[in-house]
Amino acid sequence: MKSSPRSSARLPCVVMCVGVVLVAFAALGHTAVHAEIVLTAPSGVAPGATFRFIAVTSVTTDAGGWNSFSNWDNFVNGNVSTLGGATYQGQAVTGWSALVSVGSTGARDHIGDYGSSTPFYMVDGTLVASSATTSSGGLWTGTLANKINRTLAGGSINGGTWTNTRGNGTSAGGSWDYYNNTVIGQTTTAASGWVYASINTVGANNNYVYLVSPSLTATAVPEPSTSAMALAGLACGGWQLWQRRKRA
Repeated sequence: MKSSPRSSARLPCVVMCVGVVLVAFAALGHTAVHAEIVLTAPSGVAPGATFRFIAVTSVTTDAGGWNSFSNWDNFVNGNVSTLGGATYQGQAVTGWSALVSVGSTGARDHIGDYGSSTPFYMVDGTLVASSATTSSGGLWTGTLANKINRTLAGGSINGGTWTNTRGNGTSAGGSWDYYNNTVIGQTTTAASGWVYASINTVGANNNYVYLVSPSLTATAVPEPSTSAMALAGLACGGWQLWQRRKRA
């Protein structure tokens, strides 16, 4: 059966559309492989609202002599890099803060947003705290909505975390000098022990560290499949317009 001229004219458009879709999905797959950790806004956050991620490092440290916030922040940001880095809406997320107290400066002042309504979530969208306050549901009430036991890569962690911090986010007063005793939290509980569970010896024991992202803003983002199909539609539309102009 002989094909009609109209069917033949449509064939290049179909081939082009299929090619665009394949290229788009290949690009999406390439991004997923190399970005490693692609963060998405939790479903409970409305577009335009801010939120923060909170997680646990995937490795431990003995914390010996870390009497500077820069030591702690370098450690948690180094862990993010080791995991392949993190992106949100196509942009690298940098400037993670360690949830620890150093000297008289409490963790709540170091990570920022204290007193705000900014909620905290784990990377899987699980709510940890509805605000950065000492009010009900807040991060600094001593009790969380859910325990913080996930790394940025989604792995589960059960163990101690260096904090030197009280339940209300202020400093517990200890130092990070070698063989000094200071406060640790536990990833196994959402009660007050998440940040103040027991005492551990600095330099002689290894523990994890909580890390907190900078504030991020939720926006409505189309699904990858939607973006790819939209691109294919634009390509087909452009091809058909070119064909009409050519025939004219």
